[in-house]
Parts: sequence; structure tokens; C-alpha cells
Amino acid sequence: MRLPDTGLYDVFLALLNRIGSIVEECELIYEIKPWLRYAIWAALVSTTLFLIWVAGGFPPQAWLLLIQLLLHLSHLWSFYGSLILLPLLALSVLSMIWLVVWSLLVWGSVRLACYQWRLYQCREGQGISRWLPAQKLQLVVANAGDNATMEATLSTTVPRLRLPQKVQLKPDRLEAAHTSKASRALSDIPTRPSESALSSESLAEATTENRSMLAQSLSVGVGWHTGITRKRSPNEDSLLVLQGTCTYQGRLVPFGLFVVADGMGGHAYGQEASRLAIQNMMHTVLQNIVMSNDLDDEYLTNMLIGGVEWANRAIYQRGQEWGQEMGTTLTGALIVGLKVYIVNVGDSRTYLYREGMHLAQITRDHSVVAALVESGTIAADDVYTHPERNKVYRSLGCKESVEVDWFVVDLCAHDKLLLCSDGLWEMVRDPMIERIAASGYDPTRICSMLVQAALRGGGQDNVSAIMVELP
Repeated sequence: MRLPDTGLYDVFLALLNRIGSIVEECELIYEIKPWLRYAIWAALVSTTLFLIWVAGGFPPQAWLLLIQLLLHLSHLWSFYGSLILLPLLALSVLSMIWLVVWSLLVWGSVRLACYQWRLYQCREGQGISRWLPAQKLQLVVANAGDNATMEATLSTTVPRLRLPQKVQLKPDRLEAAHTSKASRALSDIPTRPSESALSSESLAEATTENRSMLAQSLSVGVGWHTGITRKRSPNEDSLLVLQGTCTYQGRLVPFGLFVVADGMGGHAYGQEASRLAIQNMMHTVLQNIVMSNDLDDEYLTNMLIGGVEWANRAIYQRGQEWGQEMGTTLTGALIVGLKVYIVNVGDSRTYLYREGMHLAQITRDHSVVAALVESGTIAADDVYTHPERNKVYRSLGCKESVEVDWFVVDLCAHDKLLLCSDGLWEMVRDPMIERIAASGYDPTRICSMLVQAALRGGGQDNVSAIMVELP
């Protein structure tokens, strides 16, 4: 038995991948361009009417003539002999052409109708929350276990938490934190400045620059879905969207806290882990940022790290009480003015999209496949198909203490931040995420499109996404 030529086989696979990319691109364009949907359906109707006119009605006249010819073939053969074969062949070829044309038209119409129905089901099935700016502190929380989001006004008063004591970060650690692979991809985006750079003049300039920004609300969209494979299982993802305003040095300072947690441990255990992570992050940040007299970079960074550490302890203790291993990944972003403070544990991600630049992944995955990519063992695209892609080596709740990655990034007007679980980025590749983020739609619509894209890609896991756009 002769084996197929490897070169031709690779070319064939590349051709199939290219065709798949073209189909995926067409589906995206069809989804984000309403006028294109109307144009395509109008073109189908126009094409159908044109074919009916050209064919002399439906069924086509060629089919009717061929049927009549076959019914009287014996009589015509006795009269014309073999000369009847020529019109018979011509009618057969013409009938086959019409059959292929009509089959393609019907197939395309059915495929388009099925795709439109899937889009409708995706929109109906997912939890999308529209952010409504208000005077009071608004809280949008997705609790694990259902497919809806809740909007509520936070009215309870809780005692201020005491942050874990943080060791002063050394200069070498500062350099290490910002020379990671994720940070190098943001070479054009200034991150946390050194202490020597924090002069009084620079702080004054930053304060003046931020004032116009602080007077405006962030535009936020939320997407949340159990996925297709796990649609009969509880959603283990939890997320938090919180916007508030506090006073600092005689001025109003709006802030926003956004967190995505992907629970692990199965069913109730994963739900509880992600819920505890969200709860502790909210309590830590809310109480300390509102009641603090200091909002500098170091305080805000340590506050977020402290919130993650509190969450880790709470999850670990709950696991010890229940006698069950549980954990969760977490990525969180705190926006104050024109800066975002980001923390990350696990493989949930935070992206930054800026007009004129490519989508940049700010966080670094703490997963087995990410370590293999960094060591050069596997290619970057292999993270989506590798058998170990669901294994993380760092998460909340697995140990009594946890190491937290943190980043500080300066923002510009109209920047977009995307926080998401692996259920999104594993199903939707980064180039597709970038195209959707650059589509020009509002964050709510973008999150809806991202969730739909993840479901079309397979929906193998719970899908969570938060999109934040600066004014």
C-alpha cells in the first residue's frame, strides 16, 4: 500500500485550514454587519426570482421536456432513430445544470437559515448585562450556578478589612515583574514607573490629565454562558463588575473593579471557590479604597494583591472544612483614572486593545502548556489542542499561600480591556478577538459577539467575558 505524499497532504491540510478561516471570517462579517445580512437575504430572493424567470418557471422547462422525451422515447426512436440521442443528451446536460444550481441555492438558504437560528439561540441563551451608569455605587455580579446576571445597589455596610502585611517590593522584583513575556508584548505601553520617576511634577501632571477622565463613566459589557458541552452542568465561573466614586484630596475619584474567576473542583466546589474569590476581592477593594487616605500605585497594587491572598485563604480553609480540593483562577483589574492595576493567578486572561495597535495579552498564563511554549517545547498554537491544556500549576485555594502576578498599565482614551476565562480564549483565537474588539460596537454587543463566537467554536467550557471601554 502506497502512503500519501506528505507534501501534498500538508498542502491539503493547509488549504482546508485556509478555507475554514475564510468561512469563519465570513461568519464574523455576517454577524457584525446588519446591512450585510439584509443584503444577503435580498440577494437570495432576487436570485431565486431570476432563476425562475430564466428557467420558464419552476420546475424548469428543461426538466419537463426531458420527462416528456423519456415518456415518448420508444415512439421517437422508431421515427427518428439514433438522431434522437442528440436532443436527449442536450436536455440531460441542461437538466443537470439546473439541478446543481437549484441544489446550491437550497443548500445555501438552509445553511444561512440554520446559522441565523443559532445566532438567535445564542443571544437568547447567554447572560448579557447592560451597564447602566447611576449616581450610586452599582454592582453587577454573576453568581455561579445559573445563566443570568443581577444588578443591585450595594447598600450594606461592612467593617473594613485589614490587608495582609506586604513586604516592600525590591527593585529586582519590579524589573522581573515587568520583563515577563506578557509585558514585553506591551513595549509601547508604559507600565509602573520606578520610584525615582515619581516626582512631584509628574504626579501633578498626571492629576491634571486625569481630572477630565475621572468625570466620565466607563462603558462596560458582560457576557456569560455555561457553554455547549456543559450546558446541563452548573456554571462554575463567577464575575464581578463594580463602579463607584470616592473622594480623594478634595475631588471625586470614580473607580471600577472587574474580576473574572473560573472555579475548579467540579460542580458545587468550583462554584464555591469562584464565589469566595469574587466576594473577598469585592470586600477588600471596596472597603479599603473608599476609606483610604492614600491612593498611590503601591497602595492600590498591594490592596489588590491582598484581596487575592484573602480569597486564597478563604478558599483553602473552606476546602479543609469540606474535605475537598477546590480552587479557582482569577484575573482582576482596578481602573482609577488613566491607570489600570491588574492581578492574575491561573489561566484566565486580561487583554488590552488600543486603536492602531494589535491586541495585547497583559497577563501571563500559569498553565502547563504556557510553560511548554515558553521553554520552546511546543508551538504557541499548540496550546489550543494540547492534551494538557486544562492543567494549571498555580491557582487560588490549592495551598495556604499563593504567588500573585501584578501589572500596572497606563491607559489612553478609548482603550478597551477584556477580562475572560479560558472558555473564551480557547475557543476564539486572538486574531478573531482583535477583529471583534475593533468592530466599533459597544462593549455589550462585543461581549455578545465573543460569547457567540466561543459557542460556534465548540463551547467546551463555561464562557465569561467583561469588556471595559474608556471614554
